[in-house]
Amino acid sequence: MNMDIIKSVLPWIGTALGGPLGAGVAGFVASKLGVSPEAVTATVSGMLGNPEKVVELQKIEMEYKAHCLALGYKHLAEIEALNASVVMEVNKTMQAEAASEHWATYTWRPFNGYLFGVTIFGCYFILPLCKITQPVVPEFIWIAWGSILGVASFFRGKMQADPLIPPVNNGSK
Repeated sequence: MNMDIIKSVLPWIGTALGGPLGAGVAGFVASKLGVSPEAVTATVSGMLGNPEKVVELQKIEMEYKAHCLALGYKHLAEIEALNASVVMEVNKTMQAEAASEHWATYTWRPFNGYLFGVTIFGCYFILPLCKITQPVVPEFIWIAWGSILGVASFFRGKMQADPLIPPVNNGSK
């Protein structure tokens, strides 16, 4: 289910779930629904078709809104601004890493990208062709790699699409 549909029915929860605060709101909603935090989005999506369940979700959202108010967030715009500030800090960190003069600092993200590609190719193409049992790669490894590569690719693509952003010279030719 699309996060936009969740946002339209449950704006506070949908906004927080879709951003860096997602883990916190997922834990909050999970404790109210009695499910694991990983299953929150699927559970909420499944409940949206039932009017009684929507009322239950709206009560949970009111509790979450009260929780946010207790933390000092009065509007959805503040939560979205917090989400945006986290993304901007990540962007600044990536720019500083790319501009670094130390090879280990400016190469660790590309190295992870290549390693990810080699792992995917090896686990899902080479090993099956050789009839070798595929290793089980833990889910958190895929999530970490996907997060790193997703953020790096997003900002690199944004930089390449905007001619006003100068390329970063990290000492390599």
